[in-house]
Amino acid sequence: MLRLTRSRAVVVAALLAVPLGAAVTMNALADDPAPHVEVELSITDVHKRILGVDYTAWGFNGQVPGPVIRITQGTELSIKLRNSHSEPHSFHTHFQHYPISSDGSSHTLPIGAVPHQRDDPLGMTGLTSQIDTSDYGLERFQSGVNPIGIYEPRRDEDIARPGETRYYNYTAGEVGTFVYHCHVFPVEEHIEHGLMGMIIVYPKGWTWDELPQPQLQFGDLNTDATVTAPDGTRYYEDVVMLSDLDMSGVTEKALVPLVEDTGRIGLVNFAAWADPYYLGPVPDNTLMRVVIGNLGIEPHSWHIHGHNFDVLEKFDPAKRVSFRTDTLLIAPGQSYETVLTARELGFWFVHDHMTSRAYAGMIGWLAVVENPS
Repeated sequence: MLRLTRSRAVVVAALLAVPLGAAVTMNALADDPAPHVEVELSITDVHKRILGVDYTAWGFNGQVPGPVIRITQGTELSIKLRNSHSEPHSFHTHFQHYPISSDGSSHTLPIGAVPHQRDDPLGMTGLTSQIDTSDYGLERFQSGVNPIGIYEPRRDEDIARPGETRYYNYTAGEVGTFVYHCHVFPVEEHIEHGLMGMIIVYPKGWTWDELPQPQLQFGDLNTDATVTAPDGTRYYEDVVMLSDLDMSGVTEKALVPLVEDTGRIGLVNFAAWADPYYLGPVPDNTLMRVVIGNLGIEPHSWHIHGHNFDVLEKFDPAKRVSFRTDTLLIAPGQSYETVLTARELGFWFVHDHMTSRAYAGMIGWLAVVENPS
């Protein structure tokens, strides 16, 4: 049975007693028409232990997943990417309307041949022989089957090679949650090594206080905050990144007790059920915002025992509820904002409801504890 030991109980009580006016970082002022925030991210090796196996991850600022970047709508965001690693890396986010030099994708396909982008997209279907292409302005394209040709990568390189530093510049035009990750080929390898994180863009008038380490697993950096809406509603915010990890390259695979037939395990904030990630701990009856992103290569089904939750409208400044559920299917690359009230003391299962993936690692806990006051 899992229980809070005396030493952990003392730590949790102390952390829960931290005043809400704790240090604020990356908190743009709501009345500034165009605040500017610069975030420096340094890429290095990070040594982790997953399911009893030592693993060398790649992290932003020594953190896996990377730090949560919290800003307000309209903020001009500059990412200073310092590559202190032995591999080339880049920064890519699911933002919109930014210069292609900040896309981080110029080295996504370093392979010999790809379909020409200028070719007729209908050619492979044979439809061009059945329609008058002039009606659709398609005469400027080639017709017939797409030929294959030599791929020429973009010449405006937007990656940081080992030892280099590169800037990426954006404007936060919409509110919402946006994953970020390295986009150097092979992309899934860079992501599954830990190069992923979340940007949260709040409506103007929202504020946040990033909390000091409330996690039960000591040594891991923390992504939690207390968030306050303009009407005074306060939330404990926990950010979760779901991902997959290929264990085929791990020499001590025999130590991993349950791995899917694919040879992959599922991770919640780069932790698995043997040494899991904890949402919270929070006192009973705490209103929580749980922000979830899936950077795995498979869909994952997010489920919390004993708690239904509201899923908020995507990119909606009013933060209206889209629907209420007990399980949420999240496709690769998607992210959601959810709201729940943590009720009833205990450690509640948090897991992928595709149970084979839960058995293969994707299990955490929602820790609801007594209020120390």
